[in-house]
Parts: sequence; C-alpha cells; structure tokens
Amino acid sequence: MTRYFPELIAAAAAELPERCVIDGEIVIATDHGLDFEALQQRIHPADSRVRMLAKQTPASFIAFDLLALGDDDYTKRPFNERRAALVDALTDAGPWFHVTAATTELTTAQLWFDEFAGAGLDGLIAKPLTITYQPDKRVCSRSSTSGPPTAWSPVTACTSRVTTRSAHCCSGYTRTTAHSHRSASSAPSQWSSDGNY
Repeated sequence: MTRYFPELIAAAAAELPERCVIDGEIVIATDHGLDFEALQQRIHPADSRVRMLAKQTPASFIAFDLLALGDDDYTKRPFNERRAALVDALTDAGPWFHVTAATTELTTAQLWFDEFAGAGLDGLIAKPLTITYQPDKRVCSRSSTSGPPTAWSPVTACTSRVTTRSAHCCSGYTRTTAHSHRSASSAPSQWSSDGNY
C-alpha cells in the first residue's frame, strides 16, 4: 500500500484511529463505477508514474471488518460487535476511508443486489452476525450479480462488498508506520501491543 497508493498513507494518518487493523479493499471509483484497470495501472515500477496516477485517479479504501483497535484484538468477537466497533472507529473518517454498507433487511439486500450489477460490484457478502473472524476460511455466503440470491437469512448481515475488481488488503496502521498484508489472516498474529508488526 505504501508504494502504490501514497494518497492513502497520508489519509490514514488523518482519518484512521491511531492504531488499528482493518480488513478492506482499495478501489478507484469513477463516474462510471469502479475502475479495475485504473487500479492495475498503479502497480508500476516508476515512482513518478505512481505519484502522477495517485493525483489523476485517487484511490479510496472500503472497510469491511475491524480486527484490532489499540491493544484490543477483535478477531474473537462476533461480527456484529466488530461491525459496530468499525462503524464507531471510522465515524469521523473523511473522503478516503469508508465503511461498506450493511443491512439485515431482506428488501434492502435485494435492492442492493439489483443495483450493483451496473456499478462494477460483484455482489453481496452475507455473514452470520455471531461469527468470529475466521482467518483463511470462507465462512460467509457470496451472491454474485450474475444471478439473484437463492435465499436470505434474516440473521445475516448483507454487506455491499467489492470482491474481484479491487485490491484486497488488510491494513495495519500506526502513526509512525503503515503496513499492508495480502492476506487478512496474517495481520492479527503480527499485531503487538507496542504498535509494531
């Protein structure tokens, strides 16, 4: 993240809690929806080109889950608690960091599903509200925009999640350093109370 998305590093210092680990995805939004090709162009060897693209097509971060905040490991807490803490932690976030929308209402989830196909989003993710964070396991249901969901459970949170058209990362941040991990599962085990990884 540091090398290819410099605008997010500066924004993290301003918008995120002092020490946190957040699961989410980096996206580039345009007037026509999410632009995966613009995102891919950021992975470039020339620093000057990356910085130019950061100004021309700035990226933002969509947060899905909170794994740690300060000295607290949230991975053993149920999703509904992690979600509430995530929303609270990012309440004052600015234009760069966003919390994905979520609902437990079937009609809202169906409306999102119907609208997402044209916005560059791949579908919805449904998670049981009581599930703990499960590294390296698929414990949620995914409904692709290529077909409607077959069933919705009223006890799941349906989250508008960008899945294959963005760069997935789990970001850990302190005021003095910024790190990203390709796998969200690597972050909690590397988090320490002194703010280092």
